Amino acid sequence: PWIKVHRCVMRNPEWVELSDSERGQLISLWLLAADRDGVIVASPRLLQQLCFMTKPPNIRKFIELGFIENGIC
Repeated sequence: PWIKVHRCVMRNPEWVELSDSERGQLISLWLLAADRDGVIVASPRLLQQLCFMTKPPNIRKFIELGFIENGIC
């Protein structure tokens, strides 16, 4: 599967306020979710390993900002 990132995300204030590394983490999580029928694990440490990140992602922050849904398992 592939994902589509709409250009309008660049005008989203929440996106703009993310750090460069957080934006990269979010794209990696979207790619992982696309490969797993939209589902990702809730463990930041496991997500760090699965996405080859240097530090665990702040899943809560991405949920609160509306970039991912709270239906993770």
